[in-house]
Amino acid sequence: MTSDPNAKYTAEDFSNTNRQRRPRWPVYGANLQRHVTHQTNQMNWAEATRRQLLQLPVLDTESKDYYTQYNANDDNERAWVPQSQSNANGSTMPIMEPDSVYTCTEEAYQTDYNEALLRDNDYSDDGSVESPQVLRYIFDANNKTAAKMVILTSYDTLSARTLQKPRHQPGDKDRLIQPSEWKSKWKGVFHTVILDDGHKVCNSLTQIHVAVARLCVKHHWFLTGTPVQNQSLDILGPLNILWPEIRKGAHLTKERIRWLGTLKGTYQDFDLLLEPDVLPTSWKCLIAADPYHVRQLLNRGNRKTINRLYRCMEQLLVLRQSTATSIPTDSNGSHLQLKSLMLPHEITTALLRMTSSEAAEYQFFHQGFIKRDYEEGLEIWLKEKEHQVDPTADLKSFPCITGPMCSMTINAVSTLLSRFHQTFTHTKV
Repeated sequence: MTSDPNAKYTAEDFSNTNRQRRPRWPVYGANLQRHVTHQTNQMNWAEATRRQLLQLPVLDTESKDYYTQYNANDDNERAWVPQSQSNANGSTMPIMEPDSVYTCTEEAYQTDYNEALLRDNDYSDDGSVESPQVLRYIFDANNKTAAKMVILTSYDTLSARTLQKPRHQPGDKDRLIQPSEWKSKWKGVFHTVILDDGHKVCNSLTQIHVAVARLCVKHHWFLTGTPVQNQSLDILGPLNILWPEIRKGAHLTKERIRWLGTLKGTYQDFDLLLEPDVLPTSWKCLIAADPYHVRQLLNRGNRKTINRLYRCMEQLLVLRQSTATSIPTDSNGSHLQLKSLMLPHEITTALLRMTSSEAAEYQFFHQGFIKRDYEEGLEIWLKEKEHQVDPTADLKSFPCITGPMCSMTINAVSTLLSRFHQTFTHTKV
C-alpha cells in the first residue's frame, strides 16, 4: 500500500494479526478484491469503500506537513499549481469511481464527509479542463481544511483535467516538432489515491494509468473484483504507477550504485535475478519492476525467453502486492473483516439441460447446416495449403470456419436460453 520504509501499515499488517512482525521490503501497491452479492447492488460496494476510507490515517492528522506549498506571488492561473514536485506534503485524496456508481457513491460519502467532500465535476463540453473555483483552495498551505478534503472524481475527468499534451502549432515552421510529453498540473498535491475498478489502469494504451502516475502519490489503493491479468501486457499499467516509489525504495548506496552500473540496461539483466545466490527478498529484484525492462521483455518474439524471465516479475509482485482480507481500524490492532460488510447471501448452482425434443432439434440444425459449412470451410483451407510452393510450410491464414463456429455457439446458447427462465423459476434460492 505504501513505499515509505517507515510507513505505519505494511503487507504483514494486512495478512497477519501479529502487528510486531514486518516484512523486509514495504508494499508498493495493495489490491483489495471485491466480492459483490448482486450486480445491481452497487451501494453495497460503495458502502464498503466508504468504510475503508474511514480507516486511512491521513484524515485524522492535524499536522501541517500534509499541506501543499504553492507559489503565492503569482496572481494568475498558475498560482494554484503546486510549486513543489514532491508528494511528501500531499493532503487531499481523490476517489476515482466508474461513472455507473458515481452518484450512489457520492451519496454514501456525504454521510460522514458532509463538509469535507468535493465532487470534481466532469469537464465541460467545449474541452476546457480548468479547475473549478471550489477546488482551488486545496492548494493553500495555510488552509487547515485542505488536509482533510476528499476529492471524488471519475477516471475520465481526472485524465482530462490533469493531463496536458503539448502540440505543434499549425503554421509554426520555425519550431521543430517535439515528442509529446504528458504533464500533470496536480503533481504532488495528493497524499493518497483510491481507485475503484482498479483493473482499469492495467490497459497501458489508455490515459488512465498515465494520469494516476503523474500525480506522484505515495499511497495507492487498487480496489478491484478482477485482479487476474488478461494478458502479460496488463502488468505495465500498475508498474508505471508504482515504479518511481519502488526505485526510491532501493536505498542506493555506493556498493549498490556500483552493481547497477554493471547492468546492460535491458531485459537480459533479469538473468542475474535467477542466480541461486539472489534471494526473492533481495533489493536486486527491484529492477524487475522497471517498466522499460518489462516492456522490452514482453515485446520479444521468443516465448521461451518470456516464460523464463517472467518469473522474476511474478516473485516481485507476490512480495509487493497484498490481496487484503481485512483492514486496520485503530491503533490497537483490531481489524474490521471485509466479509462483515457484505450482505448475507447463498450461492446455488443450477444445471441447465436440454429436453429430448430440444436435443433432437439442436442435432438436426447442427448436422444439417453447421457441420456442413464447417467441413466445407476446412476443405477450402486445405486446398489452399496444397497449392503452396512449400506444402509443408505453415499456412498463415486461418481456416474459413469462423462463421460456422459462431453459428454453432449461437445455436447452443439460444437453445439453452429457451430453458433458462423456466429452470430458475423452479429453482429454490
